Amino acid sequence: GNEDVTREISVVLRIRPLNSKEIRERSDVCTNVSADGKAVDLVGSERMHFDFDAVVGPEGKQEDVYNASAKPVVDDFLEGFNGTIFCYGQTGSGKTYTM
Repeated sequence: GNEDVTREISVVLRIRPLNSKEIRERSDVCTNVSADGKAVDLVGSERMHFDFDAVVGPEGKQEDVYNASAKPVVDDFLEGFNGTIFCYGQTGSGKTYTM
């Protein structure tokens, strides 16, 4: 039978690439992803650092997002466990596109 399995919540950040308007306006990229892909620095008037379970940078592909966030949940679901994938972000930031 199914045994109780506890999996901790994981938080994955996807940083979208600049859009055409941002490129046209020569907007600056304000994020730096760490070499290990688990943290991001926001660069601006004040430098801020945030840690995550995974960070998919602007060059990342849909498959990278899936492997970092959804695959473990889907694999567990196919084994008979419950799972939830929750996307959060500003309107127009790419949540629907990512899903």
